[in-house]
Parts: sequence; C-alpha cells; structure tokens
Amino acid sequence: TQEEQDAEDEKVRKEAMRNLVGSWQERLQLISVITTFFATTEAAMLVNSKPATEDLNNIVLQVSNATLLGALILHAYASVLSFLGAFLLISYKLREATREEMIVEGIALVESPLTKSTNGLIPMEPPIFSANPHIEQVVPFMSNISSHQLLSRTHAICVFLAALGFVLALVGIICYSWALQPNAVSIFASVCLGGAMLTMFALRI
Repeated sequence: TQEEQDAEDEKVRKEAMRNLVGSWQERLQLISVITTFFATTEAAMLVNSKPATEDLNNIVLQVSNATLLGALILHAYASVLSFLGAFLLISYKLREATREEMIVEGIALVESPLTKSTNGLIPMEPPIFSANPHIEQVVPFMSNISSHQLLSRTHAICVFLAALGFVLALVGIICYSWALQPNAVSIFASVCLGGAMLTMFALRI
C-alpha cells in the first residue's frame, strides 16, 4: 500500500541522513588532526624565528613571525571548532511514542482479536499499540537548524580557516628563509614553492 511505501521511504531517508551526518563528523575529525599538526609545526617555527636583539628591526623577519602567528591562531581555532563539530554539536536520544501522542496524531491503534461472551456481547480487549522506539539526532544548542546544515556550515568554516592558515604559514616560511637564511637557501625555497603552485595549476588543465 501507499502507507507502507511512505513508511519505507521515510526509513530510507533517515538512514541516508544518518550516513551523511556520520560522513560530516568523520571529515571534521580529520580536519582536527591535520590542523593540530599544522599548529604544532608553526609553533616550532616560531621558536626558530625568534628575533635576536640585532634583528628587531628586520621587516622581513617581522612579517614572518606575524604570518606564522596568524597561521597558528587560525589552525588552533579550526582544530578546536572541528573537534566541537565532530563530538559535541550533534547528540542522539531514544525517542518513543506514547499512547497519548498516538491518539492526538490520529494513528490507528491495532485492535486485539474479539471474543464472544455467553450473553451474546462482543467485548473488545484494550488495543495494542507500538511505541516505535528509534534514535533521533538532536542539536543541543540550536534547535532551529538541522544537524546536516549545522555540520556542513561548521565544515565549511573549518576548511576556510585551515586553508587561510596554510597560506599564511607558507608566506611565513618563505619570509623566514629570506630573513635568516643565506640567499641560495632562500632562492631554492622560493623555487620549491613556485614549483608546487605550478603543479596545482597544472592539475586544473
């Protein structure tokens, strides 16, 4: 019947939504790991690029430290945000329909078999109903938004912050090489960065 098909479609839709939310949460967990690694690397770079007394007026070194600090902040923030998105933004609860809810919603209760008494009356036993226990996704902090929308927005923000921090980290590394390393090392590092960018553009062709 159409009612059975609608129930089956609803079941498939909920299963697909659970799989989609699980995919978003796995991506956020991966972003958290990657951004934590980047933040650790940038913190180590800041230790090495700490200016000495004679380098306090070195503009290139100041740019290097500023961009590395900016990358560290962005990656640390993206790491925390992705962690929250993966583990805290979405929760689950067991949902069961009560008898009163089923009556209000107009759901027909299943009647038990009838028995015939000696005086000819047909008493009816109390109807049998199904509580339909199932797991529902819950957004604890924002009830007016779906879990899919919340995770997709969180994922987009984390990717943007991670990418921006990555660009700042590359700028900081190149500035560090030109500020404290010999010219040959600086030129080689710049060529390596240019080659990496060319390969990225080649993938688009």
